[in-house]
Amino acid sequence: LLRPDIQIGGAILNLGSKMKFEQEEFNLPTRYKVGAAYLGHEKYFNGDFILSLDLVKPNDNDLKVHLGGEYTYKEKFTLRSGYQIGYDDKNISLGLGLKIKKYAIDYAFVPFSSDLGNSHRISVNLKL
Repeated sequence: LLRPDIQIGGAILNLGSKMKFEQEEFNLPTRYKVGAAYLGHEKYFNGDFILSLDLVKPNDNDLKVHLGGEYTYKEKFTLRSGYQIGYDDKNISLGLGLKIKKYAIDYAFVPFSSDLGNSHRISVNLKL
């Protein structure tokens, strides 16, 4: 039986019959996903961490692998890192998070090797 610090999940996305637009029929872009995560606590640095692995198989493309890690210090400050295998123009990602009372601010950085350049994403969340 699995331990409570290990989580496993799976999903099938866009499962269904063919779509029709005017006279043209086409299949939905079905994706199969399975993932696992290990949740841990680090006593010396007073923080929690997550290590994760996802496998994604689109019906019209090759297998993609997503690896990730997150470390949260005192439930306030979070460092994140990820690596993706199977993509032409991206692989590594980095992120930061900060929680202040009911607010959470997150930042993510994803460099692209194509003409897209670098991606910066900032979000602000309010927990009611």
